[in-house]
Amino acid sequence: MSEGYSYTTLTGRRGEPLRVWVSLYLDGRAQMKAYGTGGGGPHLTVSLDGVSATFGPPDYGAVTAQDAQIARQFADTAAEYAAAVEQLATAGEEDPAAA
Repeated sequence: MSEGYSYTTLTGRRGEPLRVWVSLYLDGRAQMKAYGTGGGGPHLTVSLDGVSATFGPPDYGAVTAQDAQIARQFADTAAEYAAAVEQLATAGEEDPAAA
């Protein structure tokens, strides 16, 4: 297994908004935690090497159906990512030349 890493890129041009990209290439040191799922403000945090990204609805006091739809889309996209990684891992196990 390769060692994970993270980095952040900031891009700014005069007259344009600042753009921020956070990249997390996860390994066993990564931490993923869902907070507030028993009540309060639900949010998900993913961290590696001092870089974190937190996801949650914009107003914990007034969560809407659209917020729920966005959270479901996030989960579905994460499931699609997990399936692709699992497929690659399985293919690598089946192909001794890939090791």
